[in-house]
This record gives sequence, C-alpha cells and structure tokens, in this order.
Amino acid sequence: MRLGWQRELSAIRSGAAALLAGCTSVALEVTIELKGTELPAWRTYVEQDGFAAAEEFLSTQYGVLLGLDPAGSMGSFLNVAHHVGPLVP
Repeated sequence: MRLGWQRELSAIRSGAAALLAGCTSVALEVTIELKGTELPAWRTYVEQDGFAAAEEFLSTQYGVLLGLDPAGSMGSFLNVAHHVGPLVP
C-alpha cells in the first residue's frame, strides 16, 4: 500500500522511535506498512544536512523522541526496513 509522503515520513519516525526503544514488534509492523515505499530514496533524503537539522530541532521540541541523532536513528530504521521488509509477507 502506498502512503502519502507525510504519512511515510511519520511512519519512518515511528519506526525509528520504536527501534530505538527496543520495540522491535512495532518497528516490524511499520516496516510491513511501508512495503512498496522507495526506502533508498528516503534514506538519501534523510541523509541531507538540511533534513538532519530540521529533525534535530523537531526532536528537541518534543522530548528527544529519536535520540541525540534523529537522522541517524531514522537511517538505521530505514536500513532495517530495507533488509527485513522483503522477508515478511
């Protein structure tokens, strides 16, 4: 199922937060929901300096949900989703 880009970004944030908190079952559910999403394109987008700065600002405003390196947390989740996604139905 293809989500809109805002929902995809929110899902990636949720998956990254779940993975960071050790809630692998939630991260897996998000991975399943992201099937059909261009994960490599999101990875490239997340690695941009401007994006990283914006995510860091947002994260500090709402309690550092994604750790000290929000873009890195999101990138780690995207790596997991990219490798695990094809393995789940």
